[in-house]
Amino acid sequence: MAQADHELRPKSSHGRNRNDSVSQAVSGKSRDFQSQLAAGQVTASLGPIHWLLGIEVTHDCDTHTISLCQSSFIDTILACFSLADAKPYGTPMVPSTSYSKHDSPSSPADIACMRNVPYCEAIGSLMYIAIATRPDISFAVSCLSQFLENLGEAHWQAVKRVFHYLAGMWDQALTYGTEQHELQGYTDADGASQEHRHVISGYTFIIDGGVVSWSSQK
Repeated sequence: MAQADHELRPKSSHGRNRNDSVSQAVSGKSRDFQSQLAAGQVTASLGPIHWLLGIEVTHDCDTHTISLCQSSFIDTILACFSLADAKPYGTPMVPSTSYSKHDSPSSPADIACMRNVPYCEAIGSLMYIAIATRPDISFAVSCLSQFLENLGEAHWQAVKRVFHYLAGMWDQALTYGTEQHELQGYTDADGASQEHRHVISGYTFIIDGGVVSWSSQK
């Protein structure tokens, strides 16, 4: 389930007034909370947040938007897996391709060879990106995480394809405020595309142009 791209564009006066009102209300509550917190212990205000757990937080006062991006973290893991110069791919997975246990090695020699592949580390890094800011790779990561115990060469190549995709889309961000609308939700399910025939369900919820909750799992 891919995230739709949203362009930054000027707000209408109605949307701007709404954002201003919300910002003032949130700011007032924040000051009240800080005052109550400071009454019980020593505190210090560090100003607006810019980084959180490897996620860059960007505030654009002109367009009244907030963006979350993991471009620096993606650069780091690409270098970690020697893929800093990877050729960008347009999709995180090959369309209409499915992976199964038949792609796993069967001989002791092949199994021993695949044990040296940093598959678990790669899936862990991709999972953090998928959970934090990139719903566009959620389906691919969910599918490939099924083979942690007995991965094959096909699975490893599929993981590297996700990295190649991120190499070309490393600076994509979740941006909130490009549109003005209430909570919107989308969901879908597929029970026939994978070998296990378990239903794979996915959902996405969007507020004001940005995704706030998403999932893809069987």
